[in-house]
Amino acid sequence: MSEDAATGATGFRPPARRAAPAYVIVDEPSRPLFPRLVVDPFAPVLATVCAGSVLGLAWMVLNGWAISSPTRRRETAIAASAIAGLGILVVFAGILLAADGVTERAFALWVVLLRGITLAAAYAIYRSQVTGFRRHLEAGRRVVPGWPAVVCLAGLRAVVVAVAMRTTASIAAMGLVVSL
Repeated sequence: MSEDAATGATGFRPPARRAAPAYVIVDEPSRPLFPRLVVDPFAPVLATVCAGSVLGLAWMVLNGWAISSPTRRRETAIAASAIAGLGILVVFAGILLAADGVTERAFALWVVLLRGITLAAAYAIYRSQVTGFRRHLEAGRRVVPGWPAVVCLAGLRAVVVAVAMRTTASIAAMGLVVSL
């Protein structure tokens, strides 16, 4: 299309229409993004305890987006920072283990620190998802039971730990695998 045809004979181009800003009530539950994936927020917390922090925190983030939680971006940031912090601490522990710079007792405390960070992040996300989940239930929306996924993830973790026990010679290295 030529310039003359687009502007007409006068050379005047009409202004582009702007979309009207959407009016949003923050307390009103929005339509869920993944309605078939919504579970009670306690199921991902239980998965964090039974199946490991990375899988459990990732499931919590997915659940927050499925619920359309009003704090889902904050929940995603909490989970991402916890997983990044765990990654940094695991790398640091691996460096210390390679240099024989840590005793067995100090390593046990290190694993407790890793689990504490994970559970603190899981609890913070759980507390922020409860309100969105209640609104989801009040709107009469469907909830999927989460216990089958928790059982499957716990079984997967048991397999990973069994493989780690066969392949790693040191108990400390296996402790790092278990802490994730």
